[in-house]
Amino acid sequence: MTILDRYIIKKILSTFFYVVLILVAIITVIDLTEKIDKFSANNLSTAQILGYYADFIPWIAGLISPITVFISIVYVTSRMAAHTEIIAILSSGVSFKRLLVPYFLAAFVIAALSFYLNGWVIPKSNQERLVFEMQYFKKNSLSSKRNVHMQIEPNVILFIQSYDNHSNVGYQFSLERFNDNRLIEKLTADNIQWDSVKQTWTLKYWKRKLVDSIFHIRQTSFVEKLSDRGIELDTVLAISPKDFASNDRGYDGMTINELSEHIRKMKFRGSTG
Repeated sequence: MTILDRYIIKKILSTFFYVVLILVAIITVIDLTEKIDKFSANNLSTAQILGYYADFIPWIAGLISPITVFISIVYVTSRMAAHTEIIAILSSGVSFKRLLVPYFLAAFVIAALSFYLNGWVIPKSNQERLVFEMQYFKKNSLSSKRNVHMQIEPNVILFIQSYDNHSNVGYQFSLERFNDNRLIEKLTADNIQWDSVKQTWTLKYWKRKLVDSIFHIRQTSFVEKLSDRGIELDTVLAISPKDFASNDRGYDGMTINELSEHIRKMKFRGSTG
């Protein structure tokens, strides 16, 4: 690496961090101005507000880093051209391609740093920021889901017409089990509720039906075995209330590894969310 390379890289990086600092300061002041009434309404202390912005600043810095790189490159190049530095560099025999090398090196440093921070560091602080916003800013946000349809196990399909995240209660529950693309069992209930003590689901007014493999029933005793019902039933399912939670920008709080696992789970369940 030549002196020229170090000179250009230093100018790009210093300009980048300076622009990030300026933009973050401006955005933080604007955000504080918009939320000052909410802070006062919730009687938040100075320590709580500072803690919120300690998580907010890294997130917003990572969000504006792409446009900041563009601004930095344009500014550095225009300043070098205004001072005739580029003409002097080209006159010394350095080609345009060679001149781009320090730009790529600086871009690689910024890209590697942004990838690491946005992939593993910032999501951790985002989790606290999102909890804070849901607790104080979005108390009346939509907390119900409708027409939930997902695969919770291989060949097992779950359907809930509506689910309330506040009470952890779902209505018009249906669980269907298939074998070779053929329905062999169906469990339905008027409602299903999460028991936080037992860590199980409680089905109310449930019905369970088995489908005869040959679709032909000859004995009455066998008919009784194929159908069952009751008022209340505790059961364990491969889901929990958090699977019905609203992901209002919840992906901001996931690391790359957690996002990959979440995508794998959503693909398995047949979900587009």
